[in-house]
Amino acid sequence: MRELEAAAQADPKLPFVHFNLGLAYQRKQDLERARAEFKKDLELEPDVAFTYAELGNVESTLQHEDEAAKNYRQALKLDARLVSAHMGLAKIEERRQNLSSRAGRTGRSHPIGFGKCQCALSARTSVGTHGPRKRRARGIGYRH
Repeated sequence: MRELEAAAQADPKLPFVHFNLGLAYQRKQDLERARAEFKKDLELEPDVAFTYAELGNVESTLQHEDEAAKNYRQALKLDARLVSAHMGLAKIEERRQNLSSRAGRTGRSHPIGFGKCQCALSARTSVGTHGPRKRRARGIGYRH
């Protein structure tokens, strides 16, 4: 991590350094610094879907669901096949449905407005190096 920090100080206009610093801070649970690095990366390269997805992951972990959903949607605009962004949106929707059902309400209390897509990804689905693998189908659907 020291090498990345030194590289960022030596040339702050290298976007991949900020992205990798963001990942390193994210792994260390230093989420505020991770967020700052991902945002620096996006200032330099605003068209990289992976960075929006990782920023969405950080925002989601910080429980800033509206910001996380916004970043996941931007990632999907840039790359509609980005599984991590689909998964992030599914997890947000699942949390919102769980909160809604615990409060005794029916339906979604916090519509996200994902648009016309009818994806049926489950937040319990994972993608490994050998392709998609279902852990337990829950039928959680969302629109993005």
